[in-house]
Formats: sequence, C-alpha cells, structure tokens
Amino acid sequence: MKHHINRILQRIYYISIIGVMSLFLFACTHQPGSQAPPGTRGGGNGTPPSLHAWDLLTEMDSEKDGFAMYTYVLLGRRLDFPASIDSATKERYKSLLNTIVVSTLRTSEIGKLPEEETNLFYIPAIAAGKKPSLNNYNAVLAMRYIIMLSKMVKYDNPKLADRLTDRPGPFLISTLMPIGEIAKDQTDLLYTDLSTTNPAAMAEIVAAYKRRISSKSVNKVEHFWPLRLALLNIVLNADDNVKLVKVAMAEWLPE
Repeated sequence: MKHHINRILQRIYYISIIGVMSLFLFACTHQPGSQAPPGTRGGGNGTPPSLHAWDLLTEMDSEKDGFAMYTYVLLGRRLDFPASIDSATKERYKSLLNTIVVSTLRTSEIGKLPEEETNLFYIPAIAAGKKPSLNNYNAVLAMRYIIMLSKMVKYDNPKLADRLTDRPGPFLISTLMPIGEIAKDQTDLLYTDLSTTNPAAMAEIVAAYKRRISSKSVNKVEHFWPLRLALLNIVLNADDNVKLVKVAMAEWLPE
C-alpha cells in the first residue's frame, strides 16, 4: 500500500512540475517587452549602478553618502524574542544573509570603490567588526527602519506599508538615497518581499535583484517579483511538500 501511494504522489508531483514549467515557457514567450521607465537618478553619469557591495549598519542615519543606490536588508521579526519567529522564517533570514555575503564583496574588500556607480547592501548589525549573522543582526535597528518606511509610504502605497508591518520578511528595500534623507515627494524605491520564499531560491533571487538594479533606473515604487522567480519558488516548495508528505506517511503506513 505504501509503495502504491508513493507512486501516486510521484505522478502528481511530476504532472505539477510539467504544468508549472509549461506555464513558465508560455509566459516567457508571450510577455510583452518591458519599457524602462524614466529614471529619476542613477549613477554619477545618470546610469543605473553597475557594481554591488555590502556593509554593516550599526546606527540610525549613519549611512555613507554618495552611493548610487542603498539596499536595506531588513528582517521583519525581533530575533531577541524567539517566540515571535518560526523555524522556516529563520531559515530564510539565514539564507539571505549568507547569499549576500557569498555573492557580494564588502566595501573594505574592494579598495577604491566608485560610490557613484555602486549599489550598497546595508545590513543592520550589533557589532561592526563581525560578519553578518543572526547573532549579530540588529533587529531593533531594522524595525526602526521598517517603521520609518511604512510611515513614508502609508498614503501613497498602503499595501507596501501593510507588508512591512504585518509580514516577517526578509525584505530588500532599495532607495536612491539614505532613507532618512528621503522627502515625502521623493519616494522612489524598489523592493521585494521574501516572506514565503524557499531558502533554496535565495541565491537566484538575489542575483536577479542585482540584475534589475543594474538594468534601469528606479521610478516611483516598484515591487520586484518576476514570474520566473515565482515559478521557481513554486517548484521548490512543491518538491519540499512531497518530501514532507512522504516522511509523514512513513510514520504510520506499514511496510
């Protein structure tokens, strides 16, 4: 009986994968070409930033001036309250921090950095001298930035304000200047909400997010979540769900 149910599950899984991939291919071949919106600010020569680096942020409004873009890595739950965060969310947090560190150089590792051509990933941290980790992540500082952002976009983009205050993240929020310097009529930002992202997809998502930043200027408020990344997430979650079902069945089905 157990073997028979496993075969049925495998067939359902493969049919779902084929269906998702077919949808993906159809969408890719039928999507209209996207037009780049007029940019409000790019690098020093008016173009989007072509380089990416990361650094730690230990105090409010302590960002370095002159970068083409600032991408804040914000976790939406207090890590000092273990009961407020589930294991799946914690895995997403760890995966995002690790992906950024592995795929991106720190500012101090680059030498002379052309700030006007660089997007800087800012990671809130307790201590400046350590690598990003959940133990060194400054959740209090991150929440202060999240609250500031949610108030900033509350009237023009209430959906984003609700996301920031209600969902666990992690979030990537990219702005054209430090958040504390943004005026109410200058809210141009790019963001992605990774609250339901499979940790295994994080590397591809960060790479795609970097490509988006470097491809065209940010205009107004843009939610970054391309169809192909959504489908990748569906496929990975489907695979995980089948594995969970098999583990559960093994506990009560006879051999």
